Amino acid sequence: MTLMRLGFALVLAVAAAWLLMHREMIDLATIEPALRSLGIWAPAGFVAIYAIGTVMFFSGALLGLAGGALFGPIWGTVWNLLGATLGATIAFLLARSIAGEWVARRLGGRLRRLVDGVSAEGYGDATRSTKRAASPV
Repeated sequence: MTLMRLGFALVLAVAAAWLLMHREMIDLATIEPALRSLGIWAPAGFVAIYAIGTVMFFSGALLGLAGGALFGPIWGTVWNLLGATLGATIAFLLARSIAGEWVARRLGGRLRRLVDGVSAEGYGDATRSTKRAASPV
């Protein structure tokens, strides 16, 4: 895990250095014609990047700000929602299919008790606890 963190920090440092050396490319007046030249591929690429970023735990706030800055408030919102929803769906499917067995091995009996409780009681326990947390009474 430490090696992974070190690699991530190195990638961030290289990216920050590259951005400092190429500041003129970050200018919105330079980016807008490039986006227009991409046509429909600009939003499609943004949605794909947003979805991958969601799965990889990248900051949704930064991606959301980027979408608004690049596509405006209306279309930025549309592409942000589409990317976030697609990313959350992919993360869910990965967790259910690939990571499910790993989590079951790690949690063992605790997960089994949780699944049995939800199966026996339905989602009533979760609903009651949510109502309890949201209600002042």
